[in-house]
Amino acid sequence: MIDVAMSEAKANSNPKLARRGTVAFTALLLFMILYYWRPEDVIPALGLLPVAKITGAIALVALLAGFTSGTRVRLPREIKILFGMLAWMCLGIPFAYWRGGAFGTVFGQFGKAVILSFLVSLIVTEFWQLRRLLWVQAAALAGMTGLSLLLYRSGERMVGVLGGVFQNPNDLAINIALNWPLALVFLLAGRGIFRKAIWMAAILLMSYGVMTTYSRSGFLAM
Repeated sequence: MIDVAMSEAKANSNPKLARRGTVAFTALLLFMILYYWRPEDVIPALGLLPVAKITGAIALVALLAGFTSGTRVRLPREIKILFGMLAWMCLGIPFAYWRGGAFGTVFGQFGKAVILSFLVSLIVTEFWQLRRLLWVQAAALAGMTGLSLLLYRSGERMVGVLGGVFQNPNDLAINIALNWPLALVFLLAGRGIFRKAIWMAAILLMSYGVMTTYSRSGFLAM
């Protein structure tokens, strides 16, 4: 704890290191926006460019550039377990029935989660940073739920309008249920009638969205 506090105090006293930390968090925030809003599914041309991976690489480079030679980095146990799971999955790729699909799943889906978790654990050091990341996540799920409801046809199971991992109604419902409490927290902590009204509308949309997916697991989770 003392080492961490001394490292943070040293970074705050050094404008160059503080600026690098700001760049790292900004890149991480942009990575979160691209990861959850999935603009490549809305604009097909962006699908040819791995925007999210490039942004994550920028955040990682900025983070490493902010370290000094005397700074020790201790990875949390959960991050070590994630890296271990990623290594285990990589070992299974050559033995998969469909190697191409296994490679895409490991590095295109699970790999993103590992990178995101790693960056969050090392970059986020202030409560306001965590709050902003959670705001982006909750707002993205609320917005995607609203767009999906606009295209929803009565009598069918609703799927995510952006496709991808949200194409499965059960996965969509689980993600909505996980972010529903975050929207409730922002509603209770919001200042002003306008902000509270927006989050109240988001909560109603997300609640109705779970119902229209006909997902029992999503309903129980919420």
